[in-house]
Amino acid sequence: MKNLIPALALLVLAPLTSNAAVPLWARPTNFVEAVDAVTPSFIASQTYLEAAPVGVGAKKVWDLPGGKGENVKIIDIETGFNENHEDLIPFWVGAVPVNSDHGTAVMGILGAPDNGYGVIGIAHEAQVGFYGFIAGNQDEVDQVYIDQITQAIRESAAQLEAGDVMVIEQHMMGPQSKNWTAVEYWPEIFAELKKATDKGIHCVAAAGNGYSNLDHPDYGGAFDLTKRDSGCIMVGAGAKIDRNRLGFSNYGSRVDAHGFGEGVTTTGYGALFNGGPDQTYTSSFNGTSSATPIVAGAVALISSIAEAQGKTITPKEMRAALRATGTPQGARTITQRIGNLPNAEELVKELGL
Repeated sequence: MKNLIPALALLVLAPLTSNAAVPLWARPTNFVEAVDAVTPSFIASQTYLEAAPVGVGAKKVWDLPGGKGENVKIIDIETGFNENHEDLIPFWVGAVPVNSDHGTAVMGILGAPDNGYGVIGIAHEAQVGFYGFIAGNQDEVDQVYIDQITQAIRESAAQLEAGDVMVIEQHMMGPQSKNWTAVEYWPEIFAELKKATDKGIHCVAAAGNGYSNLDHPDYGGAFDLTKRDSGCIMVGAGAKIDRNRLGFSNYGSRVDAHGFGEGVTTTGYGALFNGGPDQTYTSSFNGTSSATPIVAGAVALISSIAEAQGKTITPKEMRAALRATGTPQGARTITQRIGNLPNAEELVKELGL
């Protein structure tokens, strides 16, 4: 089992603190600063934490040894996040990030700490890190963007070990109707992802918001697991209530599992609560962007529970378990595969934990 310092060990348990002036990783342990407003708790709105079939069953496994994610690290790869947000405590930042609500929202779903205010992450005692970049353009086939993602995966993987989790939040303009597609389509990115999963890292990647069938001939079999396999878990987006595929979500035989693609409560944006630039929360995060960290958070919990027992689940074992368990997607879109919504309790049983 890994010997990691839980993220909560770094937290000042003062529910009305703010970090507008000092980056989280640079704060002294007794850091306290006045806030602009009192931040309430929004945990009741985080329905993705609830037992199946409503959510992924995170709350049902939190009391198990390792069940809060304390034995794993998670790194989110994308453009940027608010490094001063009151509800985020990154253990590592691989590149200087721009201030982006998108990454802020993803990190809140993954690992916002249990501090009595704001939101709580699915794996809220995991160590959550970040790698951000701004070069390149996702709206075209851009070699600079491809190179940036490849570098981010390589440098992030160097911080992780078997059983840890990497989240890939990018998509890029692909060949099928010129819509966004999953980034493993490009050989350079595929190769780097395969190196990471061969190392035992669980790579959880967005299928993309491209309205597309990844089995379409235009992709040339790039998403056919019988032809090539990165080892990654690919995530589609489903509706919160009926779990049908949301129209924007890519789909197909390559997609392993789905998460909520609409109405997700998390850190960032400020539409739900805005107590100042570092005290923002939303209840409307969406897309495969919101779905992916929900699945990744569930994966982190299960991996941490396994580590508590001295076991390490391989990426392909985890992916197979996700396919074999969970709450099925809605019947109306069953021919457009986005996979099941994870069920943490079933995953524990399926993997013999």
